[in-house]
Amino acid sequence: MTGSIHLNKLEELLVSLGFSAKEARVYRELFDLGVSPASTIISKSGLKRGITYNVLYSLQKHGLVKEIEKNQKKYFRIEHPKRLLDLVESKHSELTNLKNSLSL
Repeated sequence: MTGSIHLNKLEELLVSLGFSAKEARVYRELFDLGVSPASTIISKSGLKRGITYNVLYSLQKHGLVKEIEKNQKKYFRIEHPKRLLDLVESKHSELTNLKNSLSL
């Protein structure tokens, strides 16, 4: 139960950083699964195949997910969770700059 609470908070964090609920769900599932083929991620997330691939590539573009190929099959894994901290710090910096520009 405690693990699922932490995973739900992970989803909330991603949404608060500007990610969609689908992106947050896929990231959370991948966080829980470890290295997995897209078919497993699709099954666990409950999303359609095309949507899941779009979300995986979006997360990859943000540096949160990495694609690995083994035996001509695509697998996905999350990047180090420190990457989330980098995103939080980046968002903080953006908001600080916005606040400073509004204060002028």
